[in-house]
Amino acid sequence: LAATALAALGWWFGSGVHPLWWLTWLAPLPVLWLALRVRAHWAALAAFAAYATGGLNQWEYLHGFIGLPVVAIIQAIGTPALMLALCVLLFRRLLLRGHTLAAALALPAVWVAVEYINNLVSPHGTFFNVGYTQLDALPIIQIAAVTGLWGIGFLVLLLPAAIAVQTAHEASKRGCMMAAAIAALLIVATFAYGSWRL
Repeated sequence: LAATALAALGWWFGSGVHPLWWLTWLAPLPVLWLALRVRAHWAALAAFAAYATGGLNQWEYLHGFIGLPVVAIIQAIGTPALMLALCVLLFRRLLLRGHTLAAALALPAVWVAVEYINNLVSPHGTFFNVGYTQLDALPIIQIAAVTGLWGIGFLVLLLPAAIAVQTAHEASKRGCMMAAAIAALLIVATFAYGSWRL
């Protein structure tokens, strides 16, 4: 319950109309930490509940301001919540099978791939993309010049996945070091590139 509540608070304040950009980087961490310590169905439920609860921060905007019907709002919040639950299950499965680096990279890669597919098929395009939470992080968003919105989302979810594997007893030492090195290299390079562009 504590991990779910912490993650929900992270999504609540780290997304929406006025997100605290740095909090989005930490929002998935509690449920990723939890994923290896409980059964799969509890891990999925915690991830779903955390994102769905945090996503309710957009209720007033979506229902009151835009005037979307309740069914559309449930779909808009429920779809990424389900996506997070599935990504957490994939993360858990890979890590339990000893694929530490794959677990750290799979979460952001799958999330961004699904967001990209959603962009192609949804009439709303990239409206709910996690990369938009970073608009106040000027050095970070400069990477969009190279990778588009997808690179921002990848980095935002890579950091919590890389941190989560460090705390897992199932993770190999070599995999942990590689995950940490890749995450650090990509994030530092992004900050350096973004600062240079600014």
